[in-house]
Amino acid sequence: KLSHNVTIKLTPHEMVSQGTAKVTAVVAGIHVPYPGFKAVHFCEQLTDAACPLKAGQTVDYATILTFPKDTPVALLPSTVDIKWEVVDNNKKDILCFVTKVAFDKN
Repeated sequence: KLSHNVTIKLTPHEMVSQGTAKVTAVVAGIHVPYPGFKAVHFCEQLTDAACPLKAGQTVDYATILTFPKDTPVALLPSTVDIKWEVVDNNKKDILCFVTKVAFDKN
């Protein structure tokens, strides 16, 4: 399996009781649902705290983006942008980032 580890230190501006992650791949400028991604609860991926989070509380969020074993790497561009968003129950962003994933085609 191909995987990409991500750890982010973040400080929410409002109280956070829960959130859900959404992941898309940006291919040729088009956002497509990330294959095989299952919604992950934000609070389960905090490494040093538990929800609810207080406004101004700094926490670490860690996740692993795994590419399915049968990912057709040869057909993909050398790099793909992955957009990771976590939203609360009101669909407000808790965090959002884009990471570039490079594939070794050798």
